[in-house]
Amino acid sequence: MKLVVDGLMTEYTDIGKGKVLLFLHGWGSNAAAFDGLFAELKSRYRVVGLNLPGFGGSDEPKTAWDVASYANFVAEFTKKLGLENVYAIVGHSFGGRIILKGVGEGKFKAEKLVFLGSAGVKPQMSAKHRLLKLGRPFAKLPGFKNVAARMRSSDYAATNGVIREVFKKVISEDLTAYMPKIKLPCLLVWGENDTEAPISDAKIFEAKIPNSKLHILPNAGHYVFLDKSDEVADLIADFLK
Repeated sequence: MKLVVDGLMTEYTDIGKGKVLLFLHGWGSNAAAFDGLFAELKSRYRVVGLNLPGFGGSDEPKTAWDVASYANFVAEFTKKLGLENVYAIVGHSFGGRIILKGVGEGKFKAEKLVFLGSAGVKPQMSAKHRLLKLGRPFAKLPGFKNVAARMRSSDYAATNGVIREVFKKVISEDLTAYMPKIKLPCLLVWGENDTEAPISDAKIFEAKIPNSKLHILPNAGHYVFLDKSDEVADLIADFLK
């Protein structure tokens, strides 16, 4: 389905009937990543999956948006689609960032929240980035450029134009200050092998969000809802009862 929101052609999925569940995907992904969860939940809920601007066929932002801009967009999308009473919002990775900002600042609301391998904790400088920083004096040596290129974030490397500028803005924002502001029941689901949003981040979420419960699933990574689709679907279904 398509809808023009703030002048941007926006693609989204809207299936099922009942209380509304809004899904926000991760960086570089789209709503189709949640198809397995949609199949499990559509018989009991109205499931809406938004393709955020710049992803999944939705128009790119015209300028370099920050997280607040995406939160404003989600608020406008829900208003335009008539989603006045969203029962739960589910966010993976970057989608979790948007939830933190949007709910934390009262831009949009729900009764329950689900964070799947969520971003929002500002990453510490990794070993590879420290190495790149230390290697700057040697930047003109043969081969250094190729090594550096391989070591950069794959998410960053996959971007260009305005989306690359968006990435640089959103990745640097620490949203932990918004966590204590969220008083809603929150389900936190992480894969134990998540290297993008590590378990240390998950524990910060649990410690700072008052009414939250963390589940760590073994043998699963950043896309925990794909690696452990049945378990995640069951956890969400039980949480929404």
